[in-house]
Amino acid sequence: MTEKFEKFTLFRVYRFRDKKAYAELFEKHGPSIRKYLVIKLPTQAEVDDVLSSVFEKGWKYFTSNKVEFPNALFRTIARNLIADYYQRRGPEQIQIEEVEYRISDEGKGADQIEAASELIFLKKALKKLREDHQDILTMRFMDQMSISEISEMIGKTDNNTRVIIHRATKALRDVFNQED
Repeated sequence: MTEKFEKFTLFRVYRFRDKKAYAELFEKHGPSIRKYLVIKLPTQAEVDDVLSSVFEKGWKYFTSNKVEFPNALFRTIARNLIADYYQRRGPEQIQIEEVEYRISDEGKGADQIEAASELIFLKKALKKLREDHQDILTMRFMDQMSISEISEMIGKTDNNTRVIIHRATKALRDVFNQED
């Protein structure tokens, strides 16, 4: 979706409450928000619940306000819903073991099991980083966003964003080295 087409889509949602246009936004931004939620939440069911809540709240906001950067808004809504999720649960219920999905080899190939175990390891490593570093690395490497897109989202210059990515990558490398 080009930038002009996205602006037109945003206008259609705002002005006409066009559900088809909003579905187009969901198709474009849904996968990156899902990836973000997978890193932050312990189970797939909770990821699905929060993802639907993100786009439900997004619909309410988009139809009553003009929005310039939809991905930034969706990510902000997701971040707030994640905070609400963990606040409701309380610290005594949050355990790192809960982050691990149950992996069985029934009906799954070795590649899928290996990918799932790598995701669990990556999630544990990311949890040890500062939240802003988690977000930056997720945007850059999982969502494959450009430096310019990330800069817009976080309100920094391109050079400053590159430095933050470098520092976050170094911190993640240090976590991996500690695990070995």
